[in-house]
Amino acid sequence: DAFKSRYGREPFGQYDGRLDNSGEKLALVSDAGDTLINIRYNDKYPWPQSADGGGYSMVPTNVNPFLEPADGRHWTASSVVHGTPGGDDLLATRMADEEKRLSRPDHFELYQNYPNPFNPSTTIRFSLAENALVTLSIYNIIGQRVATLLQHDLTTGTHAIQWHAASFAAGVYLCRLETAGLTVTKKMVLVK
Repeated sequence: DAFKSRYGREPFGQYDGRLDNSGEKLALVSDAGDTLINIRYNDKYPWPQSADGGGYSMVPTNVNPFLEPADGRHWTASSVVHGTPGGDDLLATRMADEEKRLSRPDHFELYQNYPNPFNPSTTIRFSLAENALVTLSIYNIIGQRVATLLQHDLTTGTHAIQWHAASFAAGVYLCRLETAGLTVTKKMVLVK
């Protein structure tokens, strides 16, 4: 009754804080009845799947009025439960800004693989401050190269490579990243 007395019409149904995520159509209508935004979304790429139940809202990744609202890449899950759908989420915006900053590193770095110890695969991340020919190799503990995961020209930014080591024996391995006179090595442990 409160909805009808305020807006002059019956609601379409009782809203319980959740949408069905299978192709919902959402419309933002002004007081004058003009449709401001009309989008259809679901929980498949490019729409974020992490807002799928549990009370998290979909919020813009960037407070930018020129972004296309119907493009799922411009949305993310709210940082807190019961956020305001479509509203500003300052934490998410700060996180998106931080991701952009991290995607343009100012130095060459090989990060520790994760997980470590691992079985059977691990992720190896590294950053490049400039475009470069990169070689990423794996060595056993006695210094023999056992795999070359990458030997390619790459652009500035942070990159990630998976090492699937199911066919290798358990033990300590060294991950070596080489580019333009710079070399760095990290120790990894494969467990079985």
